[in-house]
Amino acid sequence: MNLANKHTVVTGGANGIGRALCQKFAAEGARVVIAGRTRAHGEAVVRRIEAGGGAALYAEADVADASEVATLFRTIEERFGRLDIAFNNAGVMHANARCEDIPEEAWDHVMAVNVKGVWLCMRAEIEMMRATGGGAIVNMSSVWGVHPRERMSLYAASKHAVVGLSRTAAIECAEDNIRVNVICPGLVETGMTRSVPPDRVREGVPMGRMSTPEEIAAAVLWLCTEDSAYFLGQPLVIDGGLSIPRPPTRAAAPRKLPKLSRRVRGA
Repeated sequence: MNLANKHTVVTGGANGIGRALCQKFAAEGARVVIAGRTRAHGEAVVRRIEAGGGAALYAEADVADASEVATLFRTIEERFGRLDIAFNNAGVMHANARCEDIPEEAWDHVMAVNVKGVWLCMRAEIEMMRATGGGAIVNMSSVWGVHPRERMSLYAASKHAVVGLSRTAAIECAEDNIRVNVICPGLVETGMTRSVPPDRVREGVPMGRMSTPEEIAAAVLWLCTEDSAYFLGQPLVIDGGLSIPRPPTRAAAPRKLPKLSRRVRGA
């Protein structure tokens, strides 16, 4: 998976899956732009990459802010002159709540980051990639973006939107040699899942554990290389079997049938 001289950008690249992918990109020879909102974390990733002989740059950006996104991609244009690969990973969650209990401000915030943020970045990425002959874009959705779960309506709505956006863009951009795909991870060992009880993981995931950020990053890396050249517009679910339909663990009580009379009616 040699990515020598490829230019990449990872939003939400300072932590979790984004950080793991930045390090994989750099190890494969790519130049990495790490976009995030916490400079100390982003610059720490840059130092780690540079210590390993890689090339990286941190750029502070709120993906929900159109002016900051424009500045981010202007920086990439000025520094590198091209963009070959993008992973739109930045996202936020909302505490579990029923649909009718979600505060309006929470709805606006999650949609601004998880949906508008992806769209703002894609808009700039497609323009840059089209100008230089193509590229690969991977967007971050979730297993809850393709499978329903109660009390997750806001997060699920945002991640369903990312799937729809990605698949439509994939059709539109194929003729420009730009491949757009979307990943749908299950439970991953990141800050977002610290509160998930271990017994719930063991009960809900057939593999009995969460994935590591590195496992998800490896799948994204594959989607960004020529090894996946014919993979287009597909939601790649990586969840350890979490979404596989399974029978209930407790056997249902047998249904009681009405007793039939031995007497034949009308005789």
